[in-house]
Amino acid sequence: MTAIVAIVRNEGIVIYSDGACYGRDGTLAFLRQKTDVLMHIHSVIATRGEHQQARWLKYALDWYDVRDFDGLVDIMPSLMTQAADFAPRVNEPVNLCVLIGGWSERSSSWELHRAIVNADNSEVKKISTAFYSEPRPPLEALASHGLIKDGALDLRGEDQSIVSYMECQRATKFEFGPSHQGDEQLGCIVGGFIQRTALAKDEAATEIIHRWPDEVGKKLNSPRVVSSTTRD
Repeated sequence: MTAIVAIVRNEGIVIYSDGACYGRDGTLAFLRQKTDVLMHIHSVIATRGEHQQARWLKYALDWYDVRDFDGLVDIMPSLMTQAADFAPRVNEPVNLCVLIGGWSERSSSWELHRAIVNADNSEVKKISTAFYSEPRPPLEALASHGLIKDGALDLRGEDQSIVSYMECQRATKFEFGPSHQGDEQLGCIVGGFIQRTALAKDEAATEIIHRWPDEVGKKLNSPRVVSSTTRD
């Protein structure tokens, strides 16, 4: 799983994602980039879910003759079906969410689409809002970080506001683990770093805008133990 925040603007798309890959007990296993720019089709793809399925999905794109973003949208149902077929081979539950963004020649606009496949559902759907995030932190957490103004979400602080928003995602305990087996756990699912990936018509850029002090082998958001020595 991961935390994703996506913003669709007139000039392009910006996606923020964290970098933590963790085990079923919430222990950080490793850090990984989860958002990639596909320059040959001028699109951006972000994945959330079991990391091996996400990695396989990007490899599978090479099997298709995709020329543009609209073509990527068209093949997503097939790709997600194949992801469901791939999951049992790596002994993982079916659990993959993909956000794809890019310029659509069909609509002459920037678009964001969400594709999911899990034990209960599979769908590809266009997102009609300019702001999208998963998971959604509670309103009281957002208000405590100064992100609610006049009853509405206020992200005018740009990157710093997104860091605050994702701090709320990090502080909120969410379910993780193979939920279809009935053994969910509650814990932190956000960590490592925040990657900002921006795609415009003539350029693309990605950078790490924030890092958390998570350690491999420990649960995400665990307090760090600082050792000290005293002198007599």
